[in-house]
Amino acid sequence: LFLLHTAAQGLIAAGLAHERRIRIFRFLLGGPCPLRDLPFAVRIPAHPLQVHLSTLQAGGFVARVNNQVSATVPNHPLAKALAKLIQRGAVR
Repeated sequence: LFLLHTAAQGLIAAGLAHERRIRIFRFLLGGPCPLRDLPFAVRIPAHPLQVHLSTLQAGGFVARVNNQVSATVPNHPLAKALAKLIQRGAVR
C-alpha cells in the first residue's frame, strides 16, 4: 500500500513539475480545448506539447476525449493542493 501511495504521489508531483505543464493545466482549467488548437493557445510546439500532455495525463491532470483536452483534478490531497495553488495564481 505504501508503494502505491508513493507512486501516485510521484506521478502527481511530476505532472505539475514543469513550467509548461503548469501553463497547459492553467489554460485548461478555463474549459476544454480541441487538441488541434492547444499548441497555439499555450504557445508550445506540437511535439513537446504531446510529451507534456502525456505526463499530465499520467498524473491525472488532463483527460482526452474525442480530440478534446480538458483539465481534471485527481482525488488525492496532493493533487488538490497543487491545483488550488495554480488556480489562485500562487504558482507561475
